Amino acid sequence: MSQTRAAVASEPRKAINPEVAGVVVAVEPEYPREVGIGWHIILPILLGAGVARLPGLLVATLLRNGRSSGGSRRTLKELRRGPEFLVTEFIVRGADGTLVELEIHGHLPTSALIPRDRVRAEVRRQRRNDLPPRAHRLENHTSGRVHRPHTSTMLSHLGLPLLLQAILGLAIILLVVAALVMWHT
Repeated sequence: MSQTRAAVASEPRKAINPEVAGVVVAVEPEYPREVGIGWHIILPILLGAGVARLPGLLVATLLRNGRSSGGSRRTLKELRRGPEFLVTEFIVRGADGTLVELEIHGHLPTSALIPRDRVRAEVRRQRRNDLPPRAHRLENHTSGRVHRPHTSTMLSHLGLPLLLQAILGLAIILLVVAALVMWHT
């Protein structure tokens, strides 16, 4: 660990300003980070998709053609792993001399952020308290560029076909339940 990172890590995390301006002191190499998807989200999606897939499986079984509906399928472990995005951590020395550790999510060109660049970052606190604030907009005054990298979303990770299949399956479940309720009354 570098001396700069050690000096920043020893300070407790305080309330952050929504904007940090200063000079970049250090830039760490980017690394991938995965965001897991909780069971409360993945189970209804898989339940709905499974129900929507049943008619296709029944038709394939009746025709005995040996094929099932659908293409290649991802495992539950792959779905639960969630979207992956790049994280670049960097340290900024403010005008008052304080060091602020920040990170930016998404792909940045290698020349976008180098030591001695003058930057202004709009930051937000992250959900986990052990992570530094996230710069969601970065103005590099030295290069004159503004960076707003985008990360992968849960929609892009799961895929639109799976979500549409889940919506169709949940609609089928609701129709069956409504029919059963109407039949019993």
